[in-house]
Amino acid sequence: MLEQSALLLRPWPTAADAGADGAARRWIVDAATAAPLGFACWQAPPGKQWWSWLLPAVLAVHEVEDEPLLFTVCRFWGLGPSWVVRDADDRLVATVRRRRIEDRFGQTVLRVEAGPDGACLFQGRSGHEAGTLTRSPEGIRVTFAAAANPFTRMALLAAALRW
Repeated sequence: MLEQSALLLRPWPTAADAGADGAARRWIVDAATAAPLGFACWQAPPGKQWWSWLLPAVLAVHEVEDEPLLFTVCRFWGLGPSWVVRDADDRLVATVRRRRIEDRFGQTVLRVEAGPDGACLFQGRSGHEAGTLTRSPEGIRVTFAAAANPFTRMALLAAALRW
C-alpha cells in the first residue's frame, strides 16, 4: 500500500454500513484505480475490565491481502493532543502533532503548511515537499513525494486519518 504514489481514504461508514461483526472499516484505495489496498479500524482494548475505557483508542491500519497489520495510531495527551504512530512491531515511528510531524527522537521532520483550496502541504526541514492531503467528495487524497521513505509515508497516512 505504501508503495503507491497516491492513496484515497474513503469516508468512515455509517452504522448501517458496518460489517457483520459491527466493526467499521475505513477503506484505503489506490487513488488512480480505486482498487482496495487496505483499511483502518478501531482496535478494541484488551480484556473487558471496568477501567478499559480509560485506555487510549487505537486505530489499526491493515493491508487487504491476509489483513496484516501495517501500523497503529494512538491518541496521546501531553502538552497538547498528538497521535503516536507505531509500526507492526510496536516500534515508535513518528508523532503527529497539530502543525508538525516528529521522528522517533522528537525532532521535527515535517511541517504542515496550508495549501490552495484547503489542502495540507507537508514540507521537510530543507523545504522539500514530502506529500499533500486534499479533501474531495470521495474522501481524503494522500499524495506522496517520490523520495518519501516508508516511515514518512506511514506518518502522512496517520495525519490523514486524524484529519
